[in-house]
Amino acid sequence: MYQPEPETIRLISNYIQSPQDPALQQQIAELCVSDPELAQYVEEQLMEWLKQGAVLPTPTIPVTSPTDHKQSYSWFRWAIAGVFLLLSGSLFFWYYKHQQQNQLQVYTNTRKDTVIIPLVYQNSIILNKQSAIAYNSKLNGNPAIKMINGDAYIEINRTKQVGVQLDAQTVLYTSKATFNVHKTEDLVQVILVKGLATIVQDDVKEWDLKPNIQIKRQLHKQILQSKVKSLSALAWKTRILNFRDIPLPEALDGINSYFRIEIVIPPSAETLTKRKITADFSNLSISETISSLKKLLKLPIVKERPGKYYITLK
Repeated sequence: MYQPEPETIRLISNYIQSPQDPALQQQIAELCVSDPELAQYVEEQLMEWLKQGAVLPTPTIPVTSPTDHKQSYSWFRWAIAGVFLLLSGSLFFWYYKHQQQNQLQVYTNTRKDTVIIPLVYQNSIILNKQSAIAYNSKLNGNPAIKMINGDAYIEINRTKQVGVQLDAQTVLYTSKATFNVHKTEDLVQVILVKGLATIVQDDVKEWDLKPNIQIKRQLHKQILQSKVKSLSALAWKTRILNFRDIPLPEALDGINSYFRIEIVIPPSAETLTKRKITADFSNLSISETISSLKKLLKLPIVKERPGKYYITLK
């Protein structure tokens, strides 16, 4: 059976003695909001103690006749109702206030350029065009930020841990870090630029992130962690598509984020992941970039569907 601390029991008893006390109302409401099991316990104890004749604030009414007994009993019923009304009202108020403080607002960048979303002091989100994110401007709640799709450059500087939900099973936690998030329907990728962070998957597995460390998670697959040689994945933000002796996967990350397309290296062409390229795709269109990449690799790039391509060795 649930049994709270002695101090909590004393607090409940004090509340029954003085239900009109605003300070006691607030303390009881905060306790109940923080612990549903405690809220049920409070309700049960109130009923039990009232049935047993708990001491309630009563007016001075001389008991001299059956009529007086009826008046006293009537007042007692009103006292019970008052206790529960005050408790219910307090709980509702604090629950509503708690929900409002932790609510996330959704923003989709429909502009033709990136936008800056200011958060609480020294915290911000830079959101790529055609990207969407949900966030709490004061970084309250868990998660305080939820990546929906696209690209976001996030700066966190807090004294407490902030949760950033990457997908249904994966959350990033940090109190001080700058990182880039890229998310599509098939992939989540995070690169830490500075600071420290922890990735938690399914509330069990953890990965520590340091600068120039990235994690990638494809749909229904495990997280892969690796070190990056460049920050090419930030091409959407830097507007730079100039690569010098850069691993092909990192160059593709830059091209993909810049043009909002997806060029992948399939398992059948895994040997290409070790290849490095030097190329400048600045001021080129999507078709011109793909054409130049074909010539550079001397390999076909096949269009699977609009916006998605794969490189083949044949």
